[in-house]
Amino acid sequence: MAYRRQRQVVGAVGLALVAFVAAVLVAAGPPHSLLVALQLAALGLGGACDLVSAVDSPLTRRVPWYKWSGAGSILLGISIPLGVVPTGSQEGDALFLFGMTVLASLSITAIGVELLLFDGVHLFDDPPDGASASTH
Repeated sequence: MAYRRQRQVVGAVGLALVAFVAAVLVAAGPPHSLLVALQLAALGLGGACDLVSAVDSPLTRRVPWYKWSGAGSILLGISIPLGVVPTGSQEGDALFLFGMTVLASLSITAIGVELLLFDGVHLFDDPPDGASASTH
């Protein structure tokens, strides 16, 4: 049952993301712009990946749970800056906000890349699959 608490937290985040996307779609209807549609799709898919990683299933037996969590983190990291993409003639403040949001989301995306590609060897003292940092 190693990493049970991490999986529970990731599952709660996934549930919150999926519920948020559902609430937005119910309250506002279908998105009227491509950027909003992409952001909601990335949030929803990221949440779904996190939900998959939280439970033992045929999917997590085929692909380890932490890789699902990594994919969810990557999608979340991609979705965040989509909410502040400058459109049309924006002032410098909008570009600054977009740049800072991209920088902030890079940490979430980097964690996802670490989990997806490197099996979390640089994040966990005892990586989930028993790999070590020297093997990557």
